[in-house]
Amino acid sequence: MIIRESFKKTYNSRILKWFLLGSIGAINVILQIGKTYFDLTQESSVIIGVSISIGIFIIVFLYFLIKTALKYYIGKRKESLYGEAIIYLRDCFGKIHFLRKDDNLNEETLKNTLAYCCQQLKVFFDKKTKSKCSVSIKLFRNIINYETAANAKLYNLCRDKDALYRDTETYKNQNHSVFNNTCFRVVLTKITSGKPSNNFHYINNDLKVTKDYQNTSWAIHQKKNQDDTWELPYKSELVVPIIPLEILTIEKYQLIGFICVDSDEKEVFHEKYDCALIQGVADGIYDIILKVCF
Repeated sequence: MIIRESFKKTYNSRILKWFLLGSIGAINVILQIGKTYFDLTQESSVIIGVSISIGIFIIVFLYFLIKTALKYYIGKRKESLYGEAIIYLRDCFGKIHFLRKDDNLNEETLKNTLAYCCQQLKVFFDKKTKSKCSVSIKLFRNIINYETAANAKLYNLCRDKDALYRDTETYKNQNHSVFNNTCFRVVLTKITSGKPSNNFHYINNDLKVTKDYQNTSWAIHQKKNQDDTWELPYKSELVVPIIPLEILTIEKYQLIGFICVDSDEKEVFHEKYDCALIQGVADGIYDIILKVCF
């Protein structure tokens, strides 16, 4: 398949057509190179011209062969990685579905199970992005509505175990409101503006260069403004609301929190696939969080 596609691209390439198939005159120039510049016989000149043409063809073909092969194997690797995500999610939802059978389920048990899910997602994103990622689930204290959402405050329900160090007392006492965090504010705006549910996310693959970016964690690290030398422990982030994918009306939605994924590297998150994966998780844990925590 790779060789066949490479031949096809080579045949249709503009470079090859320009060199070899552009005109009769171009072909004649190639065939006469030996005779014109090296005073060779016509027969020897034709042989050299044909050799040059074959060489050009081989170079162009090798270019497309390498390019096609890389594209194919990178695609296969991506498919393999997202295939692994299915296994991670199977384990997560297996535990979540088991909890649904527990009539005495409490918030602490749910928190431990969701922390396990965060850890599984962290392992997947570490492998997929080849960076250090963190995953957390943040909830509102109470169910919010259309009017109260912007000023509502969030708390951290759970994280992956490698990022627990972030949950300092200073962090817990900070006012983490929707309005003061760009990621949450953008997501809320998308929800209330009636955009399709598959667009309910915030993705930023280079936080440092984002103009007017706000994050309440800055205050924890004594960052006064974006021009200070301190940087967040992450450079990219993906945030998805914990909300049903199917919403009847904007006014009656029940946004209960967010799933946040961040990375210490830039340009690591894929808007189509990574967002869809996390949205599926958010939809899957929505009802059990609503039942236990609210």
